[in-house]
Amino acid sequence: MKTEEIIKKNRERIFREMVNERWYPLKGSDPKDIEVIEFYPQEVSGNEPFILKLRSVETGMMINLLLNVRDDAKDETEDSIKSGKVLIMIKKLLEDGRTSEIKFNGNRDEILQNLGSYHAFNGNQSNSSFIINRKVIGKFFRTSSDVENPDYIIPLNLWKHTDFRNTPEPLGMITLRDKECVMTFSRFMENEGDYWSYLNRIPEDENFINIVMESARNIASVTAKMHYSLSTVSVEGFEAEPFNLKDIQSLGNSYKAYEEMVIELCKTREAQSNLFHEVYNGIPVLSKAGEEFEKLMTDHFLKQRIHGDFHLGQILKTESGPQIIDFEGEPMRSIGEKSSKQSTMKDLAGLIRSFDYLCRGRMSKPGKTSKIIENIVISAYLNEMIKLNPDFRETKDLFISVLKAFILEKAMYETIYESRNRPEWIHIPLGFIYSFINEEEE
Repeated sequence: MKTEEIIKKNRERIFREMVNERWYPLKGSDPKDIEVIEFYPQEVSGNEPFILKLRSVETGMMINLLLNVRDDAKDETEDSIKSGKVLIMIKKLLEDGRTSEIKFNGNRDEILQNLGSYHAFNGNQSNSSFIINRKVIGKFFRTSSDVENPDYIIPLNLWKHTDFRNTPEPLGMITLRDKECVMTFSRFMENEGDYWSYLNRIPEDENFINIVMESARNIASVTAKMHYSLSTVSVEGFEAEPFNLKDIQSLGNSYKAYEEMVIELCKTREAQSNLFHEVYNGIPVLSKAGEEFEKLMTDHFLKQRIHGDFHLGQILKTESGPQIIDFEGEPMRSIGEKSSKQSTMKDLAGLIRSFDYLCRGRMSKPGKTSKIIENIVISAYLNEMIKLNPDFRETKDLFISVLKAFILEKAMYETIYESRNRPEWIHIPLGFIYSFINEEEE
């Protein structure tokens, strides 16, 4: 059966259903703006899946679909991740080897011998994940991803070149034309969910804060181990290197842009609440904190590969300790940006802000507790880093000073995001900024 004919017959319905999917990245856009670019393979048999690549004419964004003809409807397509027919594609590729366009790299036998029961995730993800036989977890990438996809390459290098094991073992990936990663496989680990979900399930009683503090210590320690391990990987594209003037200017410009947006937001809403008023009056404190980035130019700091989108939702709670997942970086960033070397403080700031969201979202008087958790995270991270690299002790105070700027930048970004998308949550990042201003002015 020719794939092109299947697509022509189902085009309108495919596009109509696609825009309603949670993973669809162009919400609010006109489906008529989407065009078919290519598809693989050119012919399919029965309900064998095929990859359909689309492009937004307006934005240029590439979108990947995995479709197959349904069993109960002649020539009518369905999503292969939802239907589970993706297993047909995986089995055929692993048994027969590569096609002219599609290739598997990795532990072929490990995946083949574990093909069995199937479960697709229904969560709010930018890509589509599924579990095979509770042994293997797969991920189909909904937007174009280079073969150097950090979500696979970073864990692979951690497992190949370091002793770090707090991330699921990568088992393989499927590439398209040797240029694009469309699917990855990792070893599935039994877990209690990510830490954001886990900690939000715990009742707010006398044990809650103790569990949060212990989680903060464990996660911060593992985070330091991850950063140290990544700094030791010496393969191309991973070597740590000094910051340059362009890096500092980029950080400063980004910080200033968010600061200006927060100023405008607080200025226009100053009359609505005292919180906006107080933050607006404290802007000089924020401006001064942004100058800390210049200290990255000293010999104490190097830029390196990091997680890139680090928060409690990216860390699984398992019997073997915190397991870090989803190294693909911020969803709307390009592969080049996701693979760039940055300060480890970006990850740490994301973790601290995630704990602040947890505290301010769960407690009636969260400010003091949030600060305690922040100090625990920083202390545990620094202590572990000093164990791994005793020379880091000399950098400790400078590290804490610069970290403030990264935390504030994240909080300002969150303030703008919440004002546009979840206004009922804006008090969380804005409340943190207000607390920071008060601390610095004391």
